[in-house]
Amino acid sequence: MSKAKDSIAPIWSALSPAERADIFRYLVLYDQGGYFAELTVSCEKPIADYQVPHDAQMLVGYEFGHRWSEVQRLEVNFARTEQFANYFLASAPQNPVLKRALEMVRERFSWKIQSNDLTGAAALSDAVHEFLEVSTPDAVAKENTVRKNPPSVHFLSYPSEHLYGEGEWKVWLLAAGRVNSAPQVAADDPSEGAELLVSRRLG
Repeated sequence: MSKAKDSIAPIWSALSPAERADIFRYLVLYDQGGYFAELTVSCEKPIADYQVPHDAQMLVGYEFGHRWSEVQRLEVNFARTEQFANYFLASAPQNPVLKRALEMVRERFSWKIQSNDLTGAAALSDAVHEFLEVSTPDAVAKENTVRKNPPSVHFLSYPSEHLYGEGEWKVWLLAAGRVNSAPQVAADDPSEGAELLVSRRLG
């Protein structure tokens, strides 16, 4: 953990309590592994009943069931058009995705970023998306197609309820309907109503 911790230590005193809370969960999971859930999260099923592949080293869930347009993203005040929830995470120790999220926090601090992009769902989503792109051979080609000819139907760049990654590290993407409160979940989300947990965040 020393390198990850040492990169954050010089900026710790300048971070807000909310930013520290975001970073603390990444640091602990990176060092120890395990499960993290905010106090506003309640389990609908025992963790032992989660049906995920045995070789998944990380669980992370979409915060909404399809990709937003940029206009929609701004309207709902999301940090990213395809955002991952940071109120529930599960990981094995030494997770390269969490390490990258911590690196991004340190980089953005140096860039003088003082917004929600510094920590939280923004940093986590960027680190997850970077991992997904690197581990999915045709990811860039698909994104090129999407930007040139935007689909007329709802979609996700990386479908949920799938395992991504190569070699030792693999990430399982939980559908939004499994990790989110019902009012925030898209009607076309494949797992709506099959919640593993519910978040009751107010903002």
